Amino acid sequence: CECPSVYMHSAIVDASFEELHHSVQMHKNHCVMNIVMENESSAEYDLCVRGNICGYGRDGSPAEGEFRFVPQVYGNGQYKVVLPRQKDTSLMLEIDDGTEVLKKFALGEFIAAGGYDWTTPDLEDITVYIDWTVTSISLTIRGWNWEYEHEIVI
Repeated sequence: CECPSVYMHSAIVDASFEELHHSVQMHKNHCVMNIVMENESSAEYDLCVRGNICGYGRDGSPAEGEFRFVPQVYGNGQYKVVLPRQKDTSLMLEIDDGTEVLKKFALGEFIAAGGYDWTTPDLEDITVYIDWTVTSISLTIRGWNWEYEHEIVI
């Protein structure tokens, strides 16, 4: 399943005193990735997002393990995946026609090449545009006036 929309705070405190005060500051510890399939009939394909970070440890740090989520189309070629904070570039997007995986995109590599920072306290959301007709993938990060485009060579 996808990651829950997690806002969290984690701290180690010394609770051996009668009274303890600790300020909690919640941070957005998830990324909403919208995937837009352009110029394709998305009803014909299943998407699968895979990675090596499956959630969070007790201290709030990214936990290693298999992440696999198959998002459902919710609009005209649009999908949504909530991702946990990443610590590597292992995210992959697989596109399947129901019989076999047709294409694999190294999303983690594209996101890193685009300058996305998984270490910021509050993670930004990402929109990924995939256009098979011109074999390109484009990343847009919410709040940035910046777009990263990458041509896919087949």
